Amino acid sequence: SARRKAALRLLDRPDTTELPPSVALLGAGDRDAAATLLQRLLRGRAAQNIMYEGKVRRADLIAELRLEGSPEAGRTRPEQRNNALVRLDGLLGAV
Repeated sequence: SARRKAALRLLDRPDTTELPPSVALLGAGDRDAAATLLQRLLRGRAAQNIMYEGKVRRADLIAELRLEGSPEAGRTRPEQRNNALVRLDGLLGAV
């Protein structure tokens, strides 16, 4: 029976906290506006979290696309093209 009383004590509900007077005096309209603002903030943060997770998931692709778009990548393409033309000329000249 002592064990049961101890278990019941753990399940007791804690005392209800008293709100400060400034919060308790808010009107219904103010509370609705505050609740709406809080919902908008939470939804915005959830959207930010989704975007961040997507960014982390696709980090390799993002890095690859950044390398392709960099000025350095643009400089190597003509060099590669010239090298390919030289090789092609060598093959055609050998025939």
